[in-house]
Amino acid sequence: NRVWRTYLGGAVLDRLEGRSDPKDSHFPEDWIASTTLARNPQPAGPHEGMSVCTVEGNRCLFADLIQAEPAFYLGKPHVQAFGTEPRILVKYLDAAVRLHIQVHPTAEFSRRHLNSAHGKAEAYYILSVRPDTNPHLWIGFQRPPSREQLREWVLRQDLENLRAAFDPIAVRPGDCLHIPGGIPHAIGAGICMVELMEPSDWVVRCEFEHNGYVLPESARYLNGDAELSLACFDLTPRSACLELK
Repeated sequence: NRVWRTYLGGAVLDRLEGRSDPKDSHFPEDWIASTTLARNPQPAGPHEGMSVCTVEGNRCLFADLIQAEPAFYLGKPHVQAFGTEPRILVKYLDAAVRLHIQVHPTAEFSRRHLNSAHGKAEAYYILSVRPDTNPHLWIGFQRPPSREQLREWVLRQDLENLRAAFDPIAVRPGDCLHIPGGIPHAIGAGICMVELMEPSDWVVRCEFEHNGYVLPESARYLNGDAELSLACFDLTPRSACLELK
């Protein structure tokens, strides 16, 4: 279930799939047993991002299988507590380039402003790094701007100041990190990971042009609202000396 993204990657996933010509493309992620819609600038179809199954020769959405037999697929305790929603999205993510500096809303923010039950807290498990790369993550502002400064940096695309608010964090295979909603972050080039998150594709991207791709305005902000999007940033200073488990 490879899904189109704004950044390049996926050659490692091609090799895992046994493809004869592995290469990086705009399909750097594989969404596993997904019931989550992708929010792409130009969706490939009404169900992009959602996993498709073949059952007795017939193709259907995994989400429809769950709805038909929720206790079988999710277990009775889960259904009793949460209904028929899995409440998680799992991905393989293989980045050939650094991703955009971005932030995702918290669940509380999403319920209040986006008419959505989910934000997008994330967890990363680093599987591998590409040879000849120096893999890093950027997590939280170590030198946070004021909210007015942040607004000016993003709207004017003052990327020098924006990037200077972070310190890079070196990572290696086996590291595991948690990125709560509201925390600005970026994934560095050369990292292949398993990513577990709340089942949404909400994202605010701070860099409008990156790696040769220009984001349409609809893909920059939550529901196209710049002021709302800037309000979801957590500007608490964060240490770059994280305990990696």
